[in-house]
Amino acid sequence: MVALGIRSESYVKRLLVPSAALLWGLQIAFLSPALALILVTLYDASTAQVGWILTVYNASGFVASLLLPSYADRREDYLRPMLACGVLTLVLALVLAFTTSLPVAVVALVVVGGPAGVGSSMLYAHLRHSGAKPADIVNTRAIVSVAWIAGPPVATLIIGAFGNRAILLAIGAIAVLIIVTTVVMIFQWSAAHDHDGPAQDAEDEHLALRTVPWS
Repeated sequence: MVALGIRSESYVKRLLVPSAALLWGLQIAFLSPALALILVTLYDASTAQVGWILTVYNASGFVASLLLPSYADRREDYLRPMLACGVLTLVLALVLAFTTSLPVAVVALVVVGGPAGVGSSMLYAHLRHSGAKPADIVNTRAIVSVAWIAGPPVATLIIGAFGNRAILLAIGAIAVLIIVTTVVMIFQWSAAHDHDGPAQDAEDEHLALRTVPWS
């Protein structure tokens, strides 16, 4: 039973990063292609308004992609910023799904949506920080790429079958899964460091004792 539990835990751990990569890829692939359609059909935005809104939204994402990774680098913590991005994704989906005001939607996209899109970058940064092999990073990028390819047709299917707001609810559901996955990753990362910490301290103490010049 113990061996089975260990194997199950190891299996879950191996699935966490691929699952996070798939979810972040879908989050981007669902929102980006459908955003212009959502602005027109749900908020009656004109063509010019859509252009300006997308410009400001992408500019917000660019600024967030500079500031948030810098903050994470200083803290050497990428999972908690990734969790924050997941929460912001959920907030964005809920606001866009339930508001009928174009200004409110624009504020949500700029203030919440821009930072929310940095989550996938935090995942890659965490992999590098945790010493992942190059093959693991390549595999993660491949999963995100598959999600980017499969996401738009799936989003179109959801919109066609259930309406425009349904894609926002789907993004919200993905955000919930991202939050759960990231929380599990945080607990596993913390547990691993708590386990390694005492052992490393004991090893350092042993080395220090060996260097004491007894006389």
